[in-house]
Amino acid sequence: MRNKSIAVSISEIEAAFFNHAADAGVTFSKRPLIADGTLHREHVDGDKRGTKNGAYILHADGNPAGWFQHFKNGISGKWTLSGRQEPMTCAMKQQIEVDKQRLKIEQQQRHDDAADRGRHIWHRTKLITEQSQHPYLIKKCIQPNGVRLYDAALVIPIYDENKILVNLQFINADGTKRFLSGGKKKDCYSFIGDSVGDTILICKVLQPVQVSMKLPDTLLS
Repeated sequence: MRNKSIAVSISEIEAAFFNHAADAGVTFSKRPLIADGTLHREHVDGDKRGTKNGAYILHADGNPAGWFQHFKNGISGKWTLSGRQEPMTCAMKQQIEVDKQRLKIEQQQRHDDAADRGRHIWHRTKLITEQSQHPYLIKKCIQPNGVRLYDAALVIPIYDENKILVNLQFINADGTKRFLSGGKKKDCYSFIGDSVGDTILICKVLQPVQVSMKLPDTLLS
């Protein structure tokens, strides 16, 4: 009977912590959570299948407490059964720091793998020079400006701050856009022209401008 009482008590702790994280916007897919005082990486509802962007530490000894974080959107929080916000222990802080470093390494590996795939695909693309060579260019009334063709999709190269190709964007005829899975996007860019220069012009729209114009009948047919 004593063991059953302890199990129910731990179950209540795990449920209370789970609900607290969910209320904050982090709903872990796996239940029950494990109150063993060690860091666990878990999938979060709404994330891509197979990812483990969520992490938590939960212990049931003394004053039950826990920490959680969703690395994808940056949401994090602490919880205690008593409601008192006490500082995390040194052991918890160390576990969190180790996991952050591990996450950073894993993310870099995904970026590297995507960049390798991107360079392989880029060498297999075909250069297009005319607007008429792709329906999306015709629809948008724009010139290729250095983009290429892979199967039936436009391919736009994405570069990092070192001018190295790290990702590709694909645009289908219907306008659907996608990047390479795991590819780097933050702090990256694409350029218009044949090469990357030392001067970059950046345009920022401060306020949307609405323009009214009569289109030629040939464009409306």
